[in-house]
Amino acid sequence: MVLLLAAGSLACGRTGEAGTTPAAATEESGVATGCDERAHLIQANRLYREEMPPATGPYPSNCLYYCVMVREPAGDLTIDVRDASADLDLFVGLGSIEAVSGEALVEGQTYTWKSNEPGNDDESVEVSAPEAGTYYLEVCSYDGESTPFELEVRLR
Repeated sequence: MVLLLAAGSLACGRTGEAGTTPAAATEESGVATGCDERAHLIQANRLYREEMPPATGPYPSNCLYYCVMVREPAGDLTIDVRDASADLDLFVGLGSIEAVSGEALVEGQTYTWKSNEPGNDDESVEVSAPEAGTYYLEVCSYDGESTPFELEVRLR
């Protein structure tokens, strides 16, 4: 089982190296082999210390975007956002970055899973028996505040 992670931002001023895998690439199986071109490539099954920058304008400047590619069906996909000093929310969708981005997110039409605990409580989403495909994560600062946070994505 192979898991490839990438993280990125849309208009949020995040710095870092962009992912190098083309967004449109596919394997013979039809499963996408790359994330959206705005993604940053990170290694699977590691804990990352991230930084949410202060919002520079309206949505989506208060958000960071991540991509998780599941190459074959698996047991569980767990996404944790922890240790933030600001109120962060987590939305997860399947297939494209549009699955989680947009001002009028609607459960089942844009995102499929969410965690929006009040205050700076930890956020967690578990996808049971995830199908092969590209999962997109949107992590937003509810009030546009900056904060360090930890991000962990696990595939079992």
